[in-house]
Amino acid sequence: MRDSRENVEKTLLVQFLLDGHTFEEEGRWVARCPKLRLSASGTTAEEAFERWQSVFAVYFESCIRHGSVFRVFKKAGIGARVFSSSGERLDFEGLEESQAKSISPVIMWEGTKHARSSPPAG
Repeated sequence: MRDSRENVEKTLLVQFLLDGHTFEEEGRWVARCPKLRLSASGTTAEEAFERWQSVFAVYFESCIRHGSVFRVFKKAGIGARVFSSSGERLDFEGLEESQAKSISPVIMWEGTKHARSSPPAG
């Protein structure tokens, strides 16, 4: 019989709740998450966001390699919803760095998309 904690570690779904913005600046579109200090640009809002997702993936993998995923995200004030494969909601604050190696992050972009005004302060 396998340890239930081991099963949970292998099947975590983590939805990071990111406050991001996509805006036009000097003829280019920019996607930015101020709390993580990550941004990317493109010729369209969609391209900027797709590139931002690639930047985030590299950043996330780096955090995993350094054993700092949860520490970094918690310190930045980024919340997350965590679920086991059975749909049970787990406590983000109680996760250990060793559990980060087996998760696939889901980005929940909660900010403004496709604004044509000035970039948000921050």
